[in-house]
Formats: sequence, structure tokens, C-alpha cells
Amino acid sequence: MALNLRHQIGVLCGRPVVDQGGEQPAVASAPAVWNPQVPLAKLRCRRLGVGEIDQISPPVSPCRSPVMGSTRPDLSVACQALVTDAAAETAEGEVWEYGGGVEMGKGKGVPVYVMLPLDTVRPGGGVNRRKAMNASLQALKSAGVEGVMVDVWWGIVERERPGEYDWGGYADLMEMARRIGLKEIQVGMGPAGELRYPSYPELHGTWRFPGIGAFQCYDKYTLSSLKAAAEAAGKPEWGHGGPSDAGSYNSWPEDTPFFQREGGWKGPYGEFFLTWYSQMLLDHGERVLSAATSIFHGAGVKISVKMLLDHGERVLSAATSIFHGAGVKISVKVAAIHWHYGTRSHAAELTAGYYNTRFRDGYLPIAQMLGRHGAVFNFTCVEMRDEEQSGEACCQPEGLVRQVAAAARAAGVGLAGENALPRYDERAHEQIVRTAVEGEEMKAFTYLRMGPTLFQPDNWRRFVAFVKRMGEGREGGGRCREQVEREAEKFVHATKPLVQEAAVALMNG
Repeated sequence: MALNLRHQIGVLCGRPVVDQGGEQPAVASAPAVWNPQVPLAKLRCRRLGVGEIDQISPPVSPCRSPVMGSTRPDLSVACQALVTDAAAETAEGEVWEYGGGVEMGKGKGVPVYVMLPLDTVRPGGGVNRRKAMNASLQALKSAGVEGVMVDVWWGIVERERPGEYDWGGYADLMEMARRIGLKEIQVGMGPAGELRYPSYPELHGTWRFPGIGAFQCYDKYTLSSLKAAAEAAGKPEWGHGGPSDAGSYNSWPEDTPFFQREGGWKGPYGEFFLTWYSQMLLDHGERVLSAATSIFHGAGVKISVKMLLDHGERVLSAATSIFHGAGVKISVKVAAIHWHYGTRSHAAELTAGYYNTRFRDGYLPIAQMLGRHGAVFNFTCVEMRDEEQSGEACCQPEGLVRQVAAAARAAGVGLAGENALPRYDERAHEQIVRTAVEGEEMKAFTYLRMGPTLFQPDNWRRFVAFVKRMGEGREGGGRCREQVEREAEKFVHATKPLVQEAAVALMNG
């Protein structure tokens, strides 16, 4: 589903990758500044994050489509594949070797992945802007990037009718990963690929930041479960629906009796309802993770699952037909709901299904659930600082990340991260390094996003230094950003033709 950086790009058995038009990407000929011999192949695919889909027009993702959005929860699926870190053998037993070009060396710190453009695959299938993609991925490979992530559009894959899938441009890429030796596959299974209720939908302006969102418990299945739980608690009157005084999508906590400082969330009914609501989400996570483990048990595949609110087994069964027989490593993405975090009730987190308040840790139960399946806790907003966010909305992303890191540590699970918004500035890079490397060292970090802006000279220089600092991890000895950037300058100069080609091709593609 995505071109990998260590195998598909640059020189493969001494031959550059050639696009369909017969053109080759520019390859820097300067001697390697850092050791280039790091045989790796990476492939990732990702379901879109909240707010990203609206930035482009067709194809429409059914998860956000006004027609399909409410009827096909199983379409919130994406695949992420990570192949072995050693030179991989093909299905025929051949060893694929690769190298060449200028490539920055890698350390033992936090590997960096990069999200590819939203329109990487064309609506009719096939890779969009092949020349640009070749040059861009060669540049990322040379910079020491571990792999890439690609958005899977169900408007492309399932464009004819529900239940009929045409993988088109994704199919050959998936086959490449399988043939090389698959190490990880990630299946996105929820709103924006996250383990949460769809409590803050942006489509048609239903929700706007920093609204508290709304509880999602009014379909016949959840109402039936709530009714049974209320009767078991001896309070059948509590089983008719969610709180009637919890406001609406765009309310503020203090405007609602339920979420205000001493509101209903603290009372007996509030505790009953929030416990049931959050447990439903945890139970769902257990079911899907158990299904994933049973399907992929005992082979060399590491599977990372972003929770789906329905039809998880169907998706995983389909994945099994492609990636049959491999050992599993699972990770789950959890939403970074940092607005109203500074209030007592944490209303926006509660409506999403995280029973986290000033007096209760809602992320430890999630981490413990992941720990039972050997999963990694994947979290966003790693680049954010409290001072950059809305004080009026009591946004505290740094405090939220610290709480999640502590929960992961207590549960003995690994932590991975992403940046929530596109950032190319040194201030954001510093925050990411501080959080991902100097704090609880993360298992991986995904950088949003590849495009012409990333390849602008100043942004590229900063990015190269950032990747090197992340790769060095704590072994970097606390070297300052300026020192790393000076070392990176020679590499940036050597790759200038390649980066210029990538930037121009992306802009003109």
C-alpha cells in the first residue's frame, strides 16, 4: 500500500527505480556523509485523521460521506505494514540487495515515519505523480527516515458498490511487502483510526473546536446494553439513554448541568453511566484485539490495530488472506483530546469514551487492556505546547501526554507518537524530541506530512537534523540542535538536486 523506503527507492541491485515514463529520479552522487548501508524496508498505511479529509475533494471517504458515514462503520480501516529490518528474502528465495546514494546514518533511538500526500493513489488506481514519488521517497530514505504511511481511501477501494473491493494501486504495493517479508500490518478501526466513540464529527459543521462533543449511546444495541446494566444495578430508570443535561456537540462544560464543576458527572448516576459507557469501549477493544491475536498468532507479522466500532473480524479475516501466517505485534491509537483537560470533568474526553477526570485516571485501564495483548499505545499531539493552545478552552496537551506516558509505563506497554498538525518549525521539533526522546523514549514517531512544504530548503534542513536527533536517541549525549544542524548541512547540500526535483515535481504534479 505504500512504497517502502529501504527497498523500493534509490538503487536496487545497482539499478535506480524508473517511473512509467522512463525517467529516473535524481540521485545525489556526492560521497556518503553518514554510513549508507542500512538495509531496511518499510511500508505503512493509515486511515485519515479528523479534519484531513475535508482538505481535498474526491474520492470521498465513506466514513465521512453523508450517504455512507452512518451505515458503514467497517470502512474505518487502514493497513500498515513494516517489513523486516534485515535484507529480506523473496518468495523465490532470492536476496534483494540495495544501497547507493547519499544516506544519513541511523542510531538506536526513535525511528521516524512520514505520512505521504492524501492523493498518493489516484481515484482510478495507480500511484499518482510517479516521478515526484520516486524523488520524494529517495530523499526521505537518504535522510534516514524509517518508513512511510499512506492513507487508504475507501472511495477508491470500494468505489463500485458496498462489499466489492478493487485495491488497484494498493495491491502491488501490498504484494511487495508480503514478498519481502512482512513484519507489521496496521488496521485502522474507528473514527480517524482511533479507539473512541465518534463524539466530535466535523462533517457539515456538526462539531467545532472546542466543543465538548456528545455521548454516542442511542442506537438499539447500546440502549439494550444500558438497559440491562441499569436493571442489574437496581436502577432501571437509568437505562433509558444518556444524560439529558449534557448539552450538545458545541457546548462548553460550564454551560451544562452534567459537566459543570459540581455537576452530575460526580453523582451516583454519573458514575454509573460513565463507567458503563467507557467499559463498552474497553470491551470492544478486548474483542477486536483478541480476534487479531487469534488470526495472526504464531508468525512474523506485527499487526497494529486502530479500533473499529464494528465488523472488526471481517476486516481482519480479509487481511489474513493477504498476510497469511505471521507473528503479531499490536498497537492501538488513542485520541489526544486535550481541550477542556484543565477542567474537573474533562467533558470532551468523557463523551469520547475515556472516563478521565481530575479525580480518576481514564488512560490506565486502556493501557492495561493493551498490555494484556502485548500492544503499543499510539498517541498524538506530541508536538503541542500548552502555551500555544487556547487557555480559554483549558487546553493542556503537555499534561495529557505526561499522563498517557505514565499510564503506559505503569502498565508496561510501549508508547508511540504522532504530531497532530503539520509543523516544520524548530520549536515543534524541539518539543517532539523532548517528549519522544528525552522523556519516555517512544517506540516510533510518525511525522505529518510529506509535500512541497517539507522540501523547501529551510524546512528540509531542519527536518534532516530532526530525524538525526530522533535516531540518535539518548545516545546523542545531549548535543544541541545547532550542532546537529551543522553536521546535517553537508548532507543537505549533497542532496540538494534530489530535494529540488522532489519539490518541483510535487508542485507541478
